[in-house]
Amino acid sequence: MKRTRIVVMVAGIGALFAAYAVADGQVGLASDGIYYVSQEEAEAPPSDVVPEPDVGYYDDSYRMESRGLFPETCGGLDVGGWFQMGYHSEGTNGDGTGFFNNYPNVLQLQQAWIYAERAADNQGYGWDWGFRFDYVYGTDGQDTQAFGSRAGQWDEGADAGNFYGHAIPQLYADVVYNDVTVRVGHFYTFIGYETVPAPENFFYSKSGSLFFEPFTHTGVLAEWAYSDSVTFLGGWSLGWDTGFSNNGGSTFLGGVNVQLTDSLSFAYGATAGDFGFADAGGSDTDAYEHSIVLDWQVTERLNYVLQSDYLDNRLLTTSTLGVATSIFTVNQYLLYDLNDRWGVGGRLEWLKGSARGELWIATLGANWRPRPNLVVRPEIRYEDFDPAIGRTDQTLFGIDAIITF
Repeated sequence: MKRTRIVVMVAGIGALFAAYAVADGQVGLASDGIYYVSQEEAEAPPSDVVPEPDVGYYDDSYRMESRGLFPETCGGLDVGGWFQMGYHSEGTNGDGTGFFNNYPNVLQLQQAWIYAERAADNQGYGWDWGFRFDYVYGTDGQDTQAFGSRAGQWDEGADAGNFYGHAIPQLYADVVYNDVTVRVGHFYTFIGYETVPAPENFFYSKSGSLFFEPFTHTGVLAEWAYSDSVTFLGGWSLGWDTGFSNNGGSTFLGGVNVQLTDSLSFAYGATAGDFGFADAGGSDTDAYEHSIVLDWQVTERLNYVLQSDYLDNRLLTTSTLGVATSIFTVNQYLLYDLNDRWGVGGRLEWLKGSARGELWIATLGANWRPRPNLVVRPEIRYEDFDPAIGRTDQTLFGIDAIITF
């Protein structure tokens, strides 16, 4: 019965895509954008059809671009950010998803975000430098802190009540020389598909896999553009999710990004070593985690993503998905761009502990962009828990709005 509900939700994705594709008009592709031709226009002589596509606002991956709080200076400084307001139900377990969206039945400020950045860009030759600083306040603030640090260090524990908090998730400098970029400081991980910043994700809720990935690193990361289609990454960090102090962590960072074809890309990112968390009893010194992402732009409007993660760490797995020594996850995304204002999508997740404990999550959502810098994201999410996990199956509804500046 549980699997039947998941199948029905997944089938709903295909039905929804098909319904829009055969709706009132026909789909036309202009050289500079996508537009819709009504039945009357389709029957009119070609000379009478003058499409006026509304383009240039959003990219095909639904990732909003900040317009910047101020015009970019002659030195390349860009200052911007966004506000995210959200609401979600509590579900049968009473705490929402229990991860990020864990303040249910309340309209809340989840991310009040501001950044200052000078991007390092040497146009492919010579030297250049850059930096970035990010600050966030809201109900996502506590989940974005460097909770791998010792108590009270960096932004760990910078709370503002039971659910709100502050965080400085990024503060780093870049130096680029020819095809190599070196980043030093506190920065978001390159591992995985979804990220913490709300505008960079299609769905309002976060995937379960994100919980088993690092959010941030503090250390050094080098990126080498070996060719136009292959990039290698390598570096070292103070474990997982730490600030500028050591909490017992020391990890290798590595990965590769490959553009296999014009429409198909492959990414592998991994971290290995001691993840830290000495205050919580420490982790395996030979812990390992990787994420593999295959991103296929099937058509100009249809995007498919397959992600698989593997985590082996005693500290992070013992109390999650039942008793386990490792976690394996598989995510699938199907995102369909109806036009430059509407997109629909589905996400199907499977998470399994090595010993026991299994979780299925199916999410259906939409993106509506009434303005270039505004997106509204409603969704419905169903979670099917193995009894070993100790949580009850539940259906959740959520909706948020993001305005960038």
